[in-house]
Amino acid sequence: MVVAQREFYEEQMPKRQLEPRPKVKKRNRIKPILIVMLMFITFSALVSRHVQIINANYELLDMKKELAQVQRVNDDLTLQMTMANNIDNIERIARTKLHMHYPEPSQTVYVHISPKDDKPTEEQAVADSRQHKSLWAIIYGLLD
Repeated sequence: MVVAQREFYEEQMPKRQLEPRPKVKKRNRIKPILIVMLMFITFSALVSRHVQIINANYELLDMKKELAQVQRVNDDLTLQMTMANNIDNIERIARTKLHMHYPEPSQTVYVHISPKDDKPTEEQAVADSRQHKSLWAIIYGLLD
C-alpha cells in the first residue's frame, strides 16, 4: 500500500518542467595547479643552485686556508733545509753534538790511485794466473 500511495502522489503532483540551466563554464582547475607546480619547481631549482654555490664558496675558503697553512709549513722546511746545508752550521753541529774534530797530521794517510788507463803489466798477469792455478790446485787437492 505504501507503494500505491506514492504512485498516486506522484501522479497528482504537477510536473515541473525543468528549466535549462544556463551553462556555467567549468573553470579549468588544472591550469592553475600546473602553473603553481611549475613555479614551485623553478624556485626549488633556483634555491638549490644557490645552496650549491654557497657550499662551493665555503669549500674554496677552506682550501685557501689549508693552502696558506701548507705554504707556511713549506717555508719553514725550506728555511730549515737552507740552515742544514750551511757548511758553518754543519761544522758547529759536528763539533758540539758529535764531538768531532779535525785530524792531526799523524792521522792523515795518503793513498796513490793509479789512473784507470793503466793496463796491468805482464808480470802482474803471470802472478795473478799463478794465484789462480794455486787456488785450483788447493781446491783439487781437497777433493781428492
